[in-house]
Amino acid sequence: MLGVGLGTGAPTLARNARFETRTSEVIPIVGNNTVARTFDLPDSVAVYGTQYFLPSRGTIIMLHGLGAHDAIAIQTGDSLRRVTGMNILFLDLRGNGRSGGARGRIRHDAQYTDDLTGVVRELKRANPSGPVLLVGVRQGAGTVLAFAARAREPEQPRVQGIALLDPILTLDALQAAGTQDGVAFTWHTRRLRTQQLLNAAGLHFADRLPVAYQRARQFDGPIARNFSWRAIRTLLPNDPWAIANDTPLPVLLINRQSFAAALLRRTDQHEVEPVPADASPYSPITWRILERWTAQFSADAVVPNIILPYVPIPLSDTTR
Repeated sequence: MLGVGLGTGAPTLARNARFETRTSEVIPIVGNNTVARTFDLPDSVAVYGTQYFLPSRGTIIMLHGLGAHDAIAIQTGDSLRRVTGMNILFLDLRGNGRSGGARGRIRHDAQYTDDLTGVVRELKRANPSGPVLLVGVRQGAGTVLAFAARAREPEQPRVQGIALLDPILTLDALQAAGTQDGVAFTWHTRRLRTQQLLNAAGLHFADRLPVAYQRARQFDGPIARNFSWRAIRTLLPNDPWAIANDTPLPVLLINRQSFAAALLRRTDQHEVEPVPADASPYSPITWRILERWTAQFSADAVVPNIILPYVPIPLSDTTR
């Protein structure tokens, strides 16, 4: 491993070990209608989320992009809850925000998708009457699509629809983009290209090495976070638009890039909503689109008398 780092001109693992093992930071939660959710996954890693709740019959799970976390809930959670009339769960992927796990690293290619599957299964178990929708923001759209690719598997928990919000689904687009909060990535290009060549030859022993670094300011000054090639690659699924076009789920694409939007075929199930190129992913136009799109699911959420309305407890959930 050390040889790969030296051969590609990237810092060695020893130099960056303290960044890989850094403990998660506490993110403030605001508002009177929020709860902190904890999902204990089978490998004992705790995944956290911030839930903006209403006494409704449906839940939207928001998946953040690379280098982000559910702090976007502070800016958007209450607005999204009000316009959709649904519970909003902003989920921290493992290794991000308050969730456990090594910073910027995952054990295998399906790790993020498996974690999301566990969370959806628990939500469906606790509240079987209401629809569950998935919204992937930027690189979070890759995890949502990977989940959708399993939609026809018998054991997969069912969701009622997926939305892709300003998706980033290719490596070139990812390298040209910053994080959701505007912080740029630093890329070790030679190491990245070497790992791509190794993967093409069927070799994956170096996938855990970091290839991208992010400077993020904390209360005690700037720190560095790094992201392994495996964690990045699994956010960029192969043939993402083939997955989107093939899934039996309703799909909404909200995109600021018309050439990417055209890759999703409009059907009775698939909707494409372009927004101005200079618009924020969280602009009022986005809220209006989501308000209209989610209405179809809320209208179908008829609760039998034997099932109580949704109550956002317990605060600690187990997916084992």
